[in-house]
This record gives sequence, structure tokens and C-alpha cells, in this order.
Amino acid sequence: MQVEGYVAIQVDATAKKAAEESLRSAKAAAEEADRAKGTFLSNMSHEIRTPLNSILGAARLIHEASKEQETLRWIELIEQKGSQLNELVTDILELSSLEAGVMNLKPEYIDTADLIRDIARQFEHDAKEIGLEFKLSIEPDSPPRMLIDPMRLRQIVTHLTSNAIKFTSQGSVSLSIIWKEKNQNEKTGSLIINVVDTGIGIPQEKHKSIFRAFYQIDDGESRQFAGTGLGLTIAMRLAQEMGGTLKVESHLQKGSTFSAVFQKVQYQVNYDEITNQASKQEAPVRIHPDELNQTEQITSPEVIAGILDTNASAAEQWARICLTQTVQLRARNVPQEISDWATDQCNLQDTPEPAKKLLQALAQAAQEWNIIGMHSAWQQVDIFAKSILELANGK
Repeated sequence: MQVEGYVAIQVDATAKKAAEESLRSAKAAAEEADRAKGTFLSNMSHEIRTPLNSILGAARLIHEASKEQETLRWIELIEQKGSQLNELVTDILELSSLEAGVMNLKPEYIDTADLIRDIARQFEHDAKEIGLEFKLSIEPDSPPRMLIDPMRLRQIVTHLTSNAIKFTSQGSVSLSIIWKEKNQNEKTGSLIINVVDTGIGIPQEKHKSIFRAFYQIDDGESRQFAGTGLGLTIAMRLAQEMGGTLKVESHLQKGSTFSAVFQKVQYQVNYDEITNQASKQEAPVRIHPDELNQTEQITSPEVIAGILDTNASAAEQWARICLTQTVQLRARNVPQEISDWATDQCNLQDTPEPAKKLLQALAQAAQEWNIIGMHSAWQQVDIFAKSILELANGK
């Protein structure tokens, strides 16, 4: 076979190679920027919140010590505007953390119904103050413990309920839990939390827009409702981070229904399963306020049962008094008082030894004005005390 000719094609790949290198450099720069942003957010969260919480705490102390009406009026203004600023800073930092991908979920087995009841108690008073009926519905067949991040779930439900009350001038706001078991062998199911209101409603064409950051339904100089427009955005992003979805059904002037839906949520039926799960934990118990979700071993039924075997009556009395005092202290929310109370509890003879670790973490968080740490510590102390009463009553 004789070759009579050939065709040669030459391609200059210099530009392509340069473009690829440029993309690699841009990707590396973007990843470095994301890391720097995460570090910045972490530092700013502490640097902004700490002095702000100090201002609010000092204002609260002055408020309680002062008897002059004029002084009280100005202090109340500081507290009100300071709380609004604190909420704004928290929302902006929360959204920035979600966008930067630095959000860490900390799921644990919790009494979801109890958490929802606690949220309902917070909003029931607000609703009644403006003439709204507040309804709570929890399915009796819901499992006692579900594996979910309690702090993030609380944030989602709080944002949805707060929005419902804000945009409802008459009628009612309802909060409900629906549980649908999907796989009994794997012990998983669907958790649906609905927030229903009889408020102004949302036009169909704006159902997607309301989840955009800073979006306002009544945008413009004449808007009636205050707020940053971040609540629904944060709630949706958190739900997605947790593997769930956030849905809305609404019609103008006919109210709205927001549903947070979580599929394949693991659950535990009885205390034996919880004990077995806790006994398999190999990681050591850490008691830093920011890591209290790791204390399942301290609050496990096995530990509680041992306490009741030693001195049931003393443990029950401590639990009842503790739960009563925590409600009062939470309402006042003065970190110095919280720290003093937690420290005193550690020194009481009737305080169970495992509880002292949780109380020490609460005292530490209060001393540092660490609001998130205080919230986690409160929750663990409550779980511990309630577990004592539940096991003592044979539940």
C-alpha cells in the first residue's frame, strides 16, 4: 500500500491550558476565601455577641435595681432595642454561616414533643397579648425520642411561629406535630411540623420569593411589618441542611401553612433502646458548653436508674425543685444569677453527681456570656431532671 499523501492538523492548546490553569487558581482562591470567611464569621460571632450580651445583661441588672420611673423607661428602651439588634446580628451571622458551609449539625435523641411544647409556651403569651388564639397539637403516637439536631429544629420552628404571629392580626396560630412511620424494622419515619395561621396570606406568585434573603412581602417605604426578611430564608436553609424541606400553602387574605418535613428520621421506642445506644458510645463525654450534645451518657436511663436506686426520694425532690427554678431563671435571663445558681447547685449534697458536670458547663457558659452554650446547657439539665421524674414514675 502506497501512501499518496496525508493531512496534518495542528491545534494550539496554549490558550486552553492557560484557561485550565486560571480555573484551578480561581478554584483554589475561592476555597481559601471560604475558609477565611468561616474563620471570620466564627470570630465575629464572638466579638459582636459578647459585648452586646454584656450590654443587655447590665441593662437588666440596672432595671431590677432602679426604682425611678424615668430611669426604668430608658432602660426598657435599651433592653428592647438591644434585643432587636441581637436578633438581627444573630440572623445575619446564621445566614452567613449557612452560605459559607460552616454549619455543623449535632443530632441527638431528644423528646421532640417536649421541645415543641417548650417553644409553644414561649409564643403563647405573645399571641394572647395581641388577641390571638394559640393552639398546640401533638400526635399521641409520636415516638418518645427522635434523632435530630434540637438547636436547629428549635430555630426552624421559632422562625416559622414568630412569622405567623407577626403577620396575623386576628384569628389564631396553630403549631402541630405529625408523625408517619415508614419503616418499623429500621425504626424510621417522617416528622412533619406545621405552623398554620389565619393571617394576611401570601399571593401564589410570591411563594418562591419569600424564601429569598431580605425579601419583604410589603416592600417599600409604606411597609407595615418590621423585620430583616431573613427568618424564612434561614428556616429553609436549616431544613435543607438537616435533609428536610420547607413547604408553604397560602392564599391572599386566607392565611398560611408552613410545613417543615423531615424524612427517614430515626427514633427509639423505649428506654432499653436508649440505654443500649448510650452504652455503645465510645467517645468520651465532653462537657464544654458548646459541645453538650455529647452528654447522652450522663443523661442515659442506666445512669438515672443508678441514682434512683441509691436515693430515689432525694433525687426526685432535687429534680422537681431544679425544674421550677430553671423556669424562673430562664425568664429573668441574668447570666450572673444563672452562674451563681449553677455553682450553688454543684455544692448541694442532694445534687446527683452526674448532674454536676452539666451544671458546671452551664455556669461556665453563663460566665462567658455564651448564649448558645447556655441554651444547650439548660436543655441538658432539663433532660436530666425530667428523666429522673419519668423513670421514677415508671414511664
